[in-house]
Amino acid sequence: MSQLFIGIMSGSSLDGVDVALTEFCDNQCKVIATHFLPYSADIKKILLTLHTPIINELENSVLAGNALALIYAGAVNTLLVENNFSPKQITAIGCHGQTIRHCPQKTDGVGYTIQIGNHALLSERTNITVIGDFRSRDIAAGGQGAPLVPAFHQALFGSVRKNRAIINIGGIANITYLSKSGLDDAGDVIGFDSGPGNMLLDSWIKLKRDKDYDLNGQWAATGKVTQKVPAGLPDENASVSWEYYKYMDLEIISEEILEYEIGKSTTCFIALKEYITIDAGNQAKMDEYNELILDILQSGSGCFFTAFLFYSFY
Repeated sequence: MSQLFIGIMSGSSLDGVDVALTEFCDNQCKVIATHFLPYSADIKKILLTLHTPIINELENSVLAGNALALIYAGAVNTLLVENNFSPKQITAIGCHGQTIRHCPQKTDGVGYTIQIGNHALLSERTNITVIGDFRSRDIAAGGQGAPLVPAFHQALFGSVRKNRAIINIGGIANITYLSKSGLDDAGDVIGFDSGPGNMLLDSWIKLKRDKDYDLNGQWAATGKVTQKVPAGLPDENASVSWEYYKYMDLEIISEEILEYEIGKSTTCFIALKEYITIDAGNQAKMDEYNELILDILQSGSGCFFTAFLFYSFY
């Protein structure tokens, strides 16, 4: 029996909302239709301000969540109308919401993650059941707040013949390793956030060229690769753990990444992102399985950043 679901995602790049209508049948997923609704300059500005402490931020975050719910609902309703589907045909909407703070294991050892977007209002405006709050249980269990990705990768890409690694480069990058025995033993499914992804590159070109993103990495390709560790970030002898930098939010990026020595350059820093993304601990994990991996699957908008992909894999 097949079921129809709608997935809503608005990532850390703050470019807009992606909506996908999908069909699930016999553990297989088929994308039927998609729709993208860009954020207005006003809502993007509001969301950016919520990444750092401000006056009256509690009320502002709730009102922003209401605004997001209306944007999400508009995107969903447009998708349905354009593809001749009715709300009654949809089993549920999966809505991640917009992350405004993400600090797992911070301060008290548990940390927190905050996604806004009023799910009740979204359900009212679409007449569809809404499922959300995907991260908090994983944070409570000591995770990094992204429990669904490895399970989804296993369900869709798990193989009894090949070991596979899936690398997703979105605003934040993550890696999943799937052993061919992982279909029978969940202990062989390994997944973790590996560090900042496109959000660093987007922030850099915004600072230097006042552009929202570097199309196909064209500007980055004109730069020179450097392995220099920027000032303000920990080296191998530092007391600050790289664990904290694996899931840095926009507040950390603006204050501790973009204002460093390499910032005097006018070109983008491909190597910096690679240096942070593959830290020592996670590199050891991947090295252990390196000879076993037969397939590497790439996903996320980072797929289109050809300059970075060339540097990463060749």
